[in-house]
Amino acid sequence: MSWNVSSLGKLKTLEYRILRKLREKLKYYTRTKKGGEENKEKNQNDQKKLEERYGSFEREVYRLVKDKTLSKPLEYFFCAAIIASMLTTMSIDALAKHSFRSR
Repeated sequence: MSWNVSSLGKLKTLEYRILRKLREKLKYYTRTKKGGEENKEKNQNDQKKLEERYGSFEREVYRLVKDKTLSKPLEYFFCAAIIASMLTTMSIDALAKHSFRSR
């Protein structure tokens, strides 16, 4: 049997599309935090907006998945989104204190 490849493209799985959607939401929201007390109100507003973004991410994922099956449970992606959202609101110093090595 002979195989001919006429073109090569990305295989975009449903999981890939979910993670891309999360990346888009986080990329829109990620910015360098500077200052302390003077930015406290701004950081609180950012947190509220981030929570709204998470809600829209969850709704969009439900619409995207519908009745399709995934390699991991849907909760896996929602937990990843929550953790990633929390990390985007942390300062650089706070992030440096955490260890993100794989086990």
